[in-house]
Amino acid sequence: MFNRIKKLFGMTELREEVLDFSHIDSREKALAATEQGELFPILLFPEIFGGEAEEDNTVYVPPRILGEHNQIIATLARFVEQSLIDGLNVTPEYKGNSVVPSKIIIRTSKAEELGQFNPTIDVW
Repeated sequence: MFNRIKKLFGMTELREEVLDFSHIDSREKALAATEQGELFPILLFPEIFGGEAEEDNTVYVPPRILGEHNQIIATLARFVEQSLIDGLNVTPEYKGNSVVPSKIIIRTSKAEELGQFNPTIDVW
């Protein structure tokens, strides 16, 4: 029945795109993918919190991650303004030899205790 409804309204199944960045195993390959628009640089520790645009603070992610990343940074900035958090730890997690993180794990704290907002960005 549901398949008939989908066909009637021209709906197609939504499938998540399976991404694989295992072939990007060097900074040079990440920069080349950036030039092609396949990846974009982001800062792990954002400038708004004192992070600097240096190589060890920069990771390369697919464009679909940018919106989620920006939304999380805006939320963190609001929490800092409201004194809900006073500490931030951002850790990339990698698969194999890829230099593109598979996850970006964000942990917040308040007075050295784990904060309530601890998102993880699933990159690929």
